[in-house]
Amino acid sequence: MHYHGYLWQGSGEERQYRVPETYPDHPAFGLSPLPPQRVCWWLLKPASMVEGTWEEPAEAVAWLAARYEAVFPRIRTERPDWYAPRARRGFWLDSLGRGTDLVCAHWLQDGDGFTAAVVCCPNRWEDLPCPVTGAPAPPAERM
Repeated sequence: MHYHGYLWQGSGEERQYRVPETYPDHPAFGLSPLPPQRVCWWLLKPASMVEGTWEEPAEAVAWLAARYEAVFPRIRTERPDWYAPRARRGFWLDSLGRGTDLVCAHWLQDGDGFTAAVVCCPNRWEDLPCPVTGAPAPPAERM
């Protein structure tokens, strides 16, 4: 298993009006930078949207934590201590080790939306090809 990272930050208003593009059956899905409705559907986006690929969960968690820390002070809602990136690293590492995708999605104080995701490849939820190699992913263990 390996892990792909995806990042989106943009206008909340834009996202609100372009929801149909977040489903794979929409013609603009592959070109739309908007996060898909299901985290695993990021794997259906072009390889150019992959921000990073890692073999080790710790590397993927470090990438996610850095992206999350960059916007953490700007998150619109209350940010309790357990919400901080440093407090979530252990949970994230355990989750990736179990083949569970990660996503941090928040509205920011300026009205922008932010989504950072780490997607397991192969994925446990759907048999999707690897976006980087194009090779069909072997079936992942399903729960």
